[in-house]
Amino acid sequence: MNFGSQKTGMYFACGNRMIRLNTSILDEAQRGWHGGLELALDRRGGRNRVAQVKHWGPLRIQRPFYPQGPDGECHLYLLHPPGGMVTGDRLDIAMTLSSGAHGLLTTPSAGKLYRGNDSAVSQVQSVVARVQGDSFLEWLPQETIVFDGARGESNVRVELDGNARCAVWDMVCLGRPASGESFTRGYLRQGLALYRDGEPLYLERNDLGGGGELLNAPWGLDGCSVSGTFLLTLGLDRNRLGDLREELKARVLLLGGRVAVSDLGGLVAIRYLGKSAAHGRSLFICAWRRLRPMLAGVEAVEPRIWHT
Repeated sequence: MNFGSQKTGMYFACGNRMIRLNTSILDEAQRGWHGGLELALDRRGGRNRVAQVKHWGPLRIQRPFYPQGPDGECHLYLLHPPGGMVTGDRLDIAMTLSSGAHGLLTTPSAGKLYRGNDSAVSQVQSVVARVQGDSFLEWLPQETIVFDGARGESNVRVELDGNARCAVWDMVCLGRPASGESFTRGYLRQGLALYRDGEPLYLERNDLGGGGELLNAPWGLDGCSVSGTFLLTLGLDRNRLGDLREELKARVLLLGGRVAVSDLGGLVAIRYLGKSAAHGRSLFICAWRRLRPMLAGVEAVEPRIWHT
């Protein structure tokens, strides 16, 4: 069987016949699957609601939930039916919160970046949120698991206007230690950026190469497979900051890992480094429960999907 090509496509010889190969199937496999979601939330009639939604490819939202009643925040679950991303896949998520809106967005399970093929094409996820004055965004997805050999690019950008508020976390697990799989090949290029009125409040960029020195060096991840950052737009006085540090450090002594808490002048940054995504998420939820009343004026209510 011999392969050849013509201007009109690709052919292969089978006996005395030339059969045309449908190259669109090969192109699609090379390009991957592109999913996107454009979402707008507003507040009308005293209620937070989904004002507009547009989606394409394998990305959806479930119907809104209101765990604190019809006047409370709107909980939205982002659904990605494939459950993970392969070579060439791309997810683009864009959110806009109008003045006064309050929305919490999360995912029903961990995201996954699977091992790539031989094409050297990345798996890309981009999240851009625009939060107008007097609105409040909570972007609290579950962790992303980066399989050995994945080539991932993940970027989260939040743009705040005026007195808009947010609570945003991002957590990744490199490899699958419980299955004996380390992160020895591939890469994860990770970005987290927070702006207010066009000025940067927080910029983080990580370029994590499989098997690289950064993964095991004492000045890097020091052999830890899980890392996460949690940002909240509020300031803490010395006593409250000290109390939060003591509580999180006490939990770390029980669960393992490391935690750091910083007040960056109107922005609280919490960093976790360890070997368990469940422990890191538990730590972030603890901080969220303590600090959220200062941001929203009401207690935190965990999304039901976190317990299913």
